[in-house]
Amino acid sequence: MSGFREKFQEKFEKGTSSIFDNYNKWMFVPVAIIVLSLAVIGTTYYNTGNIAELGIEFTGGTEIQFRVPGDVTTDMISEPLEGELENLNVREMSRGEQKWILIETQTEIETRSEIEQILVDAGIEDFDEISVSMMGAAVSEGFLFEAQLAVLIAFLVMSTAIFVAFRSFVPSIAVILSAFSIIMFAIAGMNVLGINLTLGSLAALLMLIGYSVDTDIVLSTRVLKQKEGTLKERIRDSIATGTTMSAGGIVAFTILLIVSTSPVLDQIATVMIMGLAIDMPITWLGNAAILKMYDEGRI
Repeated sequence: MSGFREKFQEKFEKGTSSIFDNYNKWMFVPVAIIVLSLAVIGTTYYNTGNIAELGIEFTGGTEIQFRVPGDVTTDMISEPLEGELENLNVREMSRGEQKWILIETQTEIETRSEIEQILVDAGIEDFDEISVSMMGAAVSEGFLFEAQLAVLIAFLVMSTAIFVAFRSFVPSIAVILSAFSIIMFAIAGMNVLGINLTLGSLAALLMLIGYSVDTDIVLSTRVLKQKEGTLKERIRDSIATGTTMSAGGIVAFTILLIVSTSPVLDQIATVMIMGLAIDMPITWLGNAAILKMYDEGRI
């Protein structure tokens, strides 16, 4: 075990030293991530008028959950309803040996009898335990405004705290840019995977701001405020600590994704995994390179 640890430590030090000595070359990685993310978001905005596809919490509509026999598939339900319901999304959820179906649509369905008729029209007659959630368009617009306000306030509070902590423009901007990049990548990933912006995915995006700031502050504090060891050693130590933090979060949310039967938890876990994974190259190849140049007086 000690031999494995020594070999791992040797390879880790060799790898981080190579990156440290060639940061100018490695910076293309976070730059490429940012450009690609903005391209995906820009395409979505051009097609929809929003940076991400909105869930019914922000557009208005109806969410229907019900239990069905095990041989019922989502295709059996979605195909007959494609032309009847606007922006239809049908997903399967399992709870033990029972199968549950979730229907999301921007069509507002007013009565239970209308919902039951929709299921009968889809050829599903053996169903029970129907649960319905409706959201009006006016309420949804209010939620969307509050969501945008929440993200704005989160960034403002974070920015203020960072400036107060470091009292220097370049390190503070580096932390803020890192958090912004991670959020942009997470939103781009949501667009690619077809994850709508819902209250669940919004909560994940807000949590990612905190997670990204944690690793950036670990890096910035060790580089700028600690004087023990060389700059390379301080960055290497922060990489070891920060990577362990991110890896722990990825493992935890992966387990949640595997065991979850809730669409909301699935969305939160997926967004968090994407954000925590991309936090590592953004922080250790981007923010660290900026801090190295700043410490050396090049910026």
